[in-house]
Amino acid sequence: MCIFHLIFTLSLVHIMILIYLFACAAPPPQAPENLEDLCKFIFARVDAEDEGELQAGLVNLYEWLNTDDNLEQTAEGYQVFPIEQEAVDNLDDITRIIGEKQMGAAVAFEHNFNTIDVAAASFVEYWPTVSGSDYEVYEREFTQDASCILEKTCTWNEYNNYSISSWAGLVTVESDLHGQVRWVSTDYGDMIVQRTWMKTPAIITPESLGLKVDAQYFVSVILPQQDNNSIRANATWIETEYGVLPVSEDWAKSQIVSTMVKQEEAIENWLTEEGY
Repeated sequence: MCIFHLIFTLSLVHIMILIYLFACAAPPPQAPENLEDLCKFIFARVDAEDEGELQAGLVNLYEWLNTDDNLEQTAEGYQVFPIEQEAVDNLDDITRIIGEKQMGAAVAFEHNFNTIDVAAASFVEYWPTVSGSDYEVYEREFTQDASCILEKTCTWNEYNNYSISSWAGLVTVESDLHGQVRWVSTDYGDMIVQRTWMKTPAIITPESLGLKVDAQYFVSVILPQQDNNSIRANATWIETEYGVLPVSEDWAKSQIVSTMVKQEEAIENWLTEEGY
């Protein structure tokens, strides 16, 4: 929430400087077509009854990330084009329309921990503690005990996630999302796939700012690597408007990438500190 802190506390001169900086910010590079296509392909097939296509997509992603310097490049983050309408049509019983304001990003991060440890930190442990983020409310409820995924006594689980976050009481964001996680066996080992989406637009106050987050879609794959390490590859698509805030689209895209990288660093640091 640091951007809101800056806007509300800096002088008019500083705000004009920020407007200049936002307008001149360089966007992240466009993702390679095969990476972008794989992220969208996997997102659309997380719940497929026949996991053959999902397996193929995961294998292709693994091979792409382990070719040349692709992982190193992806760790710095890419922007991706909007997700296709058909990928969100059957998520639940809510009708969704892909808007013109959608921005996307993809990031991959190599962790010095195995897939189960990274999964635990990513969506089982209490996220405000892992991330160091400030939430007024953070509730996550699985349909089955969350430990079954980590213990591999189940290959599928779902959860609802409700949160309220704010900065110094100035801006409050209330969101409600649904998540799904799935183990998939491949020739390169077992991989875990996570997919989430906002069930309804976020509620942001004060409304006078004109801030909107109408939708967010997210997919993550944790892939095994040598020496008991793993790669967590993520892609997200967000439909947002910044209202009266002096934010350029290029700057917003760069911040999405930056946030995703910081989240992976937080996971790595937390696992290290906890002695996993």
